[in-house]
Amino acid sequence: MSSADNNDTYLYVIDPTSTELITRYTGSNPGSANLYDDDSAGNSQAQLTKTVQANKEYLVILTFYDPSVTSGAVTIRTTQ
Repeated sequence: MSSADNNDTYLYVIDPTSTELITRYTGSNPGSANLYDDDSAGNSQAQLTKTVQANKEYLVILTFYDPSVTSGAVTIRTTQ
């Protein structure tokens, strides 16, 4: 998942069944249940890669650092 806008973004992927704390994405911890990222895509853009369990719901939150920004583009890629 990544944000494709020029606004500073934060991205969260949360497993609502997990009690694990939210961890900053580093590329070496994609197996963590709950992740967030703010700059991995460069240019202040959020991006993370995570393998998720099939047929399970996750909470995905994309937010902008600047609260006056109300819209932007996001890309979510899925593979099987």
